This record gives sequence, structure tokens and C-alpha cells, in this order.
Amino acid sequence: MPTIHVSTHCDAPVEQVFEYAADHTRVPEWFYGLTSWKPLTEQTRGIGARFEGTVHLGATLRSTVEAVDFVENELIAITSVKGFPNASRWQFTPSEGGTRVDCELTYDFPGGLAGKALAKVVEPFVKIAVAHATKEFTERAAAPR
Repeated sequence: MPTIHVSTHCDAPVEQVFEYAADHTRVPEWFYGLTSWKPLTEQTRGIGARFEGTVHLGATLRSTVEAVDFVENELIAITSVKGFPNASRWQFTPSEGGTRVDCELTYDFPGGLAGKALAKVVEPFVKIAVAHATKEFTERAAAPR
């Protein structure tokens, strides 16, 4: 399973950055390639919140994800429960003058020739998407509210 690690600094307090990340209505603002994002549960924050998303990264990928770990102002972790296998873990740490954001993204493709073909199409876009999303997230989370 490929894994991408990204660390960035955001010029805003951890509470502001975390609040931006935890607000599901903001995800389409910064998540590169996201074409659809909707809650599937009444609960939209914290462990158990589920969302269905569609992303286009050279191919269209659909996934239902669930928050599996959530610690206010510290951590958000989600994993897929249906569709394209993926998981992400976002750690928020106060740092000098703002917040350090560490993200770990893992994903997988189905086996066989179809999975290998899909991987060749999608993988170059994943790195572009992560770099773009990190930049957008950092700038938007630091913007005054």
C-alpha cells in the first residue's frame, strides 16, 4: 500500500487550523480533484461520521470513508469502508508561531491487471493532488475568519 507523508506549517493557532480541518463543509475548498463530498450520517464530526466522496485524479475514484479517530485540536483519522481503499491521518501540533500539520495518506488499488493499469493512471496525479491540497489547506486554514 503506497503511503505519502506531508508536513507543513500553518500560520494560525492549532484551534483555528483544527476547526477548519474538522468542518466537513470546507473539504471541497482544498481537496484537489474532489467532485462530490456528502455526509452519510447525521453526525458530521468525530468518530463514526461517514462521508461519500468522489475524486477525479486521472480516473474517477469513489469511496465511503469513516472517522475512526478524533481528538479535539490534535488528531483526525479516516479510513475507507467501501470503494477505493484509502486512509488518512492528520496530526495537529502547536509550533512556534502557529501549527504543524502532519498528514499520512495511504491508498491501494485492486489486484490484477486492472488494478495495475489504474495505478499507472492515478499515481502521478496523487502526488500533484497532495501537494496542491496541502498548499490550499494551509493557506485557507490560516485565513482570518
